[in-house]
Amino acid sequence: MLTAILLTLTAYSQKFLQIEKYGSPKTTKFYPGDDLVFQLGDDTWITRTILDVNADRGTILIEDVSSGVPMHLDVQEITNVKLGSKGKIWRIVGKTLMAGGANIAISSLFLARSNIIPPIKDYPQPYIYGAGNFLLGLGIDQLLGKPVYKMGRRYHLRVLDLTIY
Repeated sequence: MLTAILLTLTAYSQKFLQIEKYGSPKTTKFYPGDDLVFQLGDDTWITRTILDVNADRGTILIEDVSSGVPMHLDVQEITNVKLGSKGKIWRIVGKTLMAGGANIAISSLFLARSNIIPPIKDYPQPYIYGAGNFLLGLGIDQLLGKPVYKMGRRYHLRVLDLTIY
């Protein structure tokens, strides 16, 4: 009986910051504890951990690095948000190509040292192939890996607190 009363008195709460695209139901959510990479104006990229979300004020609580004191940041001041590797296939493809290229080049060095394949000057194809894979993967990872969302006409930030009693 007491357990049933306590279960009915519990509340469920979920607070998060989300990026919304106008005209699209798809959103990207950031919860307290997540790292957020953002810009204020045309400043440098800033990486901070979200400590708390305040939906009433439209702010997120982040730690100020210089003083170590948590500070509230209005989400309207954020101009750009950069996402990490959350579900982006291009990051996976880029990292796989880099690892495969490095693997081919390094294993060819060991095989040449063991006299299983000819040395580099006589047989450069595996090294060229490995270096090409590595550079292609690096290019894919750098160019297509981390999307940047510019706040304004197409995207905006919203702070939400969904509490269910």
